[in-house]
Amino acid sequence: MKDLKESQTGDQSIEYIKQNGRFLKYTIQGTILEVELDKPILPYSQNSFHMKWKAKTPDIIRRGGKNNIENVALTMTQWYPKVCAYDYDGWHTNEYLGKEFFAPFGDFLVKISIDKNYVIGAGGILLNPEEVGHGYSSTQTQKSNKNKLTWKFEAKNIHDFAWAADPNFVVEKEKITNDLQVFYVHKKDDSIQQNWDKTKPFIKQYFGIMADAFGKYPYPQYSFIQGGDGGMEYGMCTIILGEGKNFRGLLELMVHEASHSWFQQILATNESEKAWLDEGFTSFATSFAMNKLIPDEKLPNPYIESIYNYLSIAGTEAEEPMNLIADHVNSSFGYGVAAYSKGETYLAQLSYIVGEKLLIESLKEYYQTWQFKHPTQRDFEHIVSKKSGLYLRWFYNYFTETTSVIDYQIKSVTERKGKTIVTLRNNGKIPMPIDLFVIDKKNMTEVHYIPLQMMRGEKQNEFSFPFYVHNDWQWTNPEYEVVIDKPKSEIKTIVIDATQRIADKNDKDNSYNN
Repeated sequence: MKDLKESQTGDQSIEYIKQNGRFLKYTIQGTILEVELDKPILPYSQNSFHMKWKAKTPDIIRRGGKNNIENVALTMTQWYPKVCAYDYDGWHTNEYLGKEFFAPFGDFLVKISIDKNYVIGAGGILLNPEEVGHGYSSTQTQKSNKNKLTWKFEAKNIHDFAWAADPNFVVEKEKITNDLQVFYVHKKDDSIQQNWDKTKPFIKQYFGIMADAFGKYPYPQYSFIQGGDGGMEYGMCTIILGEGKNFRGLLELMVHEASHSWFQQILATNESEKAWLDEGFTSFATSFAMNKLIPDEKLPNPYIESIYNYLSIAGTEAEEPMNLIADHVNSSFGYGVAAYSKGETYLAQLSYIVGEKLLIESLKEYYQTWQFKHPTQRDFEHIVSKKSGLYLRWFYNYFTETTSVIDYQIKSVTERKGKTIVTLRNNGKIPMPIDLFVIDKKNMTEVHYIPLQMMRGEKQNEFSFPFYVHNDWQWTNPEYEVVIDKPKSEIKTIVIDATQRIADKNDKDNSYNN
């Protein structure tokens, strides 16, 4: 924004605001409009507000504006005054500075009058497709000679309305299920067309994968719209890059942005204050879905890339705490790791602690219980704790409130009276239960499970191998001995967490080879 000339910047100017027909006094502080009400808004009461305002569209800035690098004429995001959310924490008055946002749900009826040669993609259902044509209908009934055409969109129970327009857009639609169709809106270009066409069968599978794992998408349509700047999620649509991505990159971008619908748009957590509840959960869902769509047999688990990204700065000055307000981070890199990589790693750790099947069941229950209700971190964590029967507040606190690290070690492997003694050591601050994999020289695997005492229980066996539960590890003891009922000479390999879900800062001392 600071690099734009005055003629290139945008603004919104308020002419007036009324409550139940009476003009209200207001002051403007930054991008926040503070209004003096004519009368209090009481619980379960109805009030009518009417605002007249004008807006000037800026040259392309972050995720919105005109004439962007992909030459899309209008990318209309954050384009209207929005009501701040209010809940038991009071008013949420975080300004939108290009990262995350939070808003209440509402119903939208949007009419856009624009040059009749322009084609619009939007996060709403077009109410007059026959009148508009342009791919939304095979016929166009309007015969007016007027230069403008009015598009009428309706969207119910969303918290942000976005749209884009360009005279060279094409509109394609595909039926996903009987009650869901997807629109693809992008520039007329052969290379764009080929890539977007390749994604279509995968997108159809994607919505089925998400419904099975996390819950059904509740709206009747979704739109992928070329907006020319990265990717950003809005109600019933995403604005994404149309060019510069190979097929897999485009598909992953589409899957990531669409997955925001479950967490940012339908659950609608306050990502301004806890961005990882959206970005991290969405990244986890992206990895989960992409692994189903295009399995990578080389990866031990689909979340390993985010785990490694997090570990690259874990415990260093560059790491940002997960629960830091999004706009108050020291660096974009630190923010990205905290919100995306560590957020996804948080769920990978829970998968390790309680078992992947139970975690996915918890995510689905969370979605079904809290959709359209702005849940908090506690609401999700309560479900995981309840379903697992485990006390997990120690993990929630360490992982989201601190920058402490996990660091376990196989300190020694010895033999005593024909049995193998494995001494484990916790060199980090975050305590974890341990899945110790033992592979003998006949290549038979068994898992020796050491629960934490403060978990007050243990996870169920999630493996197809023999599963031996050992005595609890008291977290105040730095070392623990595991007794394996076979001589050391019969053992080939011992490794902490062969699934590589545990985010161990130094995994080079996590294995032993005989």
